[in-house]
Amino acid sequence: MHPIGKNIKILRQMQGVTQTRLAEAVGVAPAYISQIESMIRVPSVKVTHRIAEALGTTVGTLLGENPDTSAEGRLSKLEQIHLLKRLVLQLEAELQQENGDHSDTPDTASVGKGMA
Repeated sequence: MHPIGKNIKILRQMQGVTQTRLAEAVGVAPAYISQIESMIRVPSVKVTHRIAEALGTTVGTLLGENPDTSAEGRLSKLEQIHLLKRLVLQLEAELQQENGDHSDTPDTASVGKGMA
């Protein structure tokens, strides 16, 4: 089992980065990123370094080798919390842009309640 694909997907999603945007930053095809995240393929060392750089992390984090990372190779709780906070802030900003000041659409209301 290669946890790198799962870790890349978690980091990418938490940062609100699409597979296409990550692929462009790394210089590979979006399908290749999809295959890595689906654990169909394992990236080369060179691509792994470029992915880590694009996501603002280390290769060790992608590989699940940090000292505070669990034995399963997943992101530590602290890393998950940090990334989740960033995601929530980004989603809130996007919702405000899409809906103006504070629209009372059902989607916005339900999302707001779920995040409170």
